[in-house]
Amino acid sequence: APYEEALVRKNFRERCFALDWQYGNIEKLLKTDVDRTQVKELLRAHYAAIHVLHSSLCSADWGLSQEPRERQRQPLVFGVGWHEFTHMLVQHSLVGEDLTLE
Repeated sequence: APYEEALVRKNFRERCFALDWQYGNIEKLLKTDVDRTQVKELLRAHYAAIHVLHSSLCSADWGLSQEPRERQRQPLVFGVGWHEFTHMLVQHSLVGEDLTLE
């Protein structure tokens, strides 16, 4: 089902998208301005759903999070791990004979 957001949060979502676009460096992967514009607008149109999906799959290193901050060997970061990502692909039938995990 589509993710509906209250209009009062639209401004916040737009600012989040702008930062994600800037820090994602997606522009560097695309060769033409036309491609950049098309991809940016496509992602913007689906950003609320992408945000919800990322939030539901996002995790951190549990073991690292249990250590006192001064003993942590690296900063605690959040992201979508390979296990969660591949599980999502399989669960939603996004892989098949045409597109495999190999």
